Amino acid sequence: MSSSLSAAQSEIKELASEVSSLKSQISSASKSVISRQNQLNALLKLQKFAREDIKTLSAFPGIKQPKWYSADIDFEYGDFEEKVGQALISADSAFVCTQVQSYFIVKDTDLDHYPENAYLPLVLPTHTAQGRVLPCSGLKPYMGDCLFNDIYFSGVQGFGFIFAPHWGQLYPELDFKIEVMGTGRYWASQWVPSFAFFGAQSPFYLGYEGVVENSDRLAVYANPTVPMGLKGTVRFVFHGYSISSKVSTQALIGQ
Repeated sequence: MSSSLSAAQSEIKELASEVSSLKSQISSASKSVISRQNQLNALLKLQKFAREDIKTLSAFPGIKQPKWYSADIDFEYGDFEEKVGQALISADSAFVCTQVQSYFIVKDTDLDHYPENAYLPLVLPTHTAQGRVLPCSGLKPYMGDCLFNDIYFSGVQGFGFIFAPHWGQLYPELDFKIEVMGTGRYWASQWVPSFAFFGAQSPFYLGYEGVVENSDRLAVYANPTVPMGLKGTVRFVFHGYSISSKVSTQALIGQ
């Protein structure tokens, strides 16, 4: 009799332990479900806010601050083939591009690549233009108020405005294409002349803001239409602002 009672008590303890364990599991699962539900509710509220209250990109939630990205493309003297450069977008912030502009940074140290003065043939270049920044086209409207048509660095002449027989001989002439690599979208799918990306005395304002998601890349394809007259780097600059958020703009608006 006593042994049967002892066995029954032992079984009751085991059952009580199982019940306690099940209650603990149910409590933990319940907390997990509640936490997940709260997260989903927060996301639903965020999506509702995005769909009903956000009318412009500037209204997206997140810290916004000015941002510049640039893609550099190196060219050697005489290069005449397409090349590409990339700009990597921050993992913490989407990028909204409002303006673009391109430049050519001269890095040529070979005096033989600089022409002599056609009006003063005995005056040869004595200095290079290394470090100078030029437009990516010799088109007059593109050059704006630049008071020179070519690069001269002789002790007599300096920059040639009056004596400018070469008419932009050393300026690059480039066409560009721009791709958002993560989506395969092109802002410019056909070759566009570089002077089309120039806004006179200020960066060229886009017709509409261009959005690039966190950690995406902007690819700039540059194609010389004439052989490069000098060694240098094409720098394509994207002006705009960043939106600090771990949530992509596409996820925010439910696309």
